[in-house]
Amino acid sequence: MLVKAEMSSPRYMTCSLLMVVLVCAHFGSTNAFNDTAVSQTYDNVHLTEAARKAQDGDSNLEDLLHWAIENSDPDQLKQQAEHVAADSVHLSERQREVQQLIKEMQSAPTETDLMKDTIAILTNSSAPAEEVLLALEALQSLVEPIDNANDLHTLQGLQPVVQLLLQDSTSVQAAAAFVLGTAASNNNKFQEQLMEAYPESVMHLLRVTASSDSETSKKGLYALAALLRNNAAARTQFYSNSGVRRLTEILTNPEQTQQVQLKILNLVTDLSQLDLSSQSSGIKTKLAKEEAFFSSHKGLILIHTSTDTQNSLQASKTERQQLLAAIHPHACDGANNFAEEALMAVKGVLECSDTDAKQLAEESGTSSAIQSLKQGLKSHLNSICHVESYVVEDVQCKRDLLQMCNDIDNMPCLTAEGHTEKSPLKHQEL
Repeated sequence: MLVKAEMSSPRYMTCSLLMVVLVCAHFGSTNAFNDTAVSQTYDNVHLTEAARKAQDGDSNLEDLLHWAIENSDPDQLKQQAEHVAADSVHLSERQREVQQLIKEMQSAPTETDLMKDTIAILTNSSAPAEEVLLALEALQSLVEPIDNANDLHTLQGLQPVVQLLLQDSTSVQAAAAFVLGTAASNNNKFQEQLMEAYPESVMHLLRVTASSDSETSKKGLYALAALLRNNAAARTQFYSNSGVRRLTEILTNPEQTQQVQLKILNLVTDLSQLDLSSQSSGIKTKLAKEEAFFSSHKGLILIHTSTDTQNSLQASKTERQQLLAAIHPHACDGANNFAEEALMAVKGVLECSDTDAKQLAEESGTSSAIQSLKQGLKSHLNSICHVESYVVEDVQCKRDLLQMCNDIDNMPCLTAEGHTEKSPLKHQEL
């Protein structure tokens, strides 16, 4: 009670008012404190003393009040008050803007809602082609996140996208293939969904890849490669639908762009490596099963097939021969810049061909082409040795190509030591 009474007394209120005015005068005035450092120190001492006297009940409160008013700048105090008011208004406006933005975000459609909207357009048979293209472009961006890609089938969007691969419009084909390729990229779950629900999509993508329009062909090849590189079921569909023959046709098409042909060479190399790995795994698994069977059935004579699996590059001998014949010209053509990729593809096909490799290399013209390339590289390197100003990178590139040619020549499947016929049937007595 005593504290409240003292706080409400005239003397206390006057002291408080004086302190406020003193502070404003001290921080707002530009006239009283800008002369010299000595003057500032003097005024500060007296301000402090005046404040102490006011708090101690000194009788000169009125004089102190007059002094504080005289040493304050009303214009500057007014200006500061206006700035505070303006800042307050600006802060209120910003608060309203933030609140409005939060409301808009809460009412904005989610990515799932946007996917449903685009799918509705794709399933509308009367939608114009321009609207379908815009929907596919939007859907391609939406399925970049893996979770959204995996929801495409759940939202009934996979079926219309696959069907659009069959459209006559190459632009629609390319956009649909781009959606599938984006969703399938490094996404095993989506690949499994696609192969389980629509295994024919591989055949459709092969058709898109063979398009005469280069952009459409690139989008189809992008989606096809994303599937084949990571999914064994997709590779099975690829081989069963004459995928090797179709790639060969694209490689031999003079109207096809070099960019597409380069991507095909890289895909052939990757498929060879994947299938070789699968073959090695298959042989080990088969040997383990046979060993377990033999150990539990002693005394039996079993006639079983060779431990060699079917040729990993699951194409007929004729298809592989045609593929080699389509590849090696790219290695020997000095006009293009992907001889290295072509030689890698040749090596991969020959490795997969196993016992047929030497015959295929000769009948496809690959052996003679490799020898011709080697001679040309050696002649080029010999001639450059006598030139003082030559490009080091060019020499190193030619040496690398020559080394690759030698590596192919020395492959076990092409040498007399490595090329041994294996009987299709083998007897084993236990």
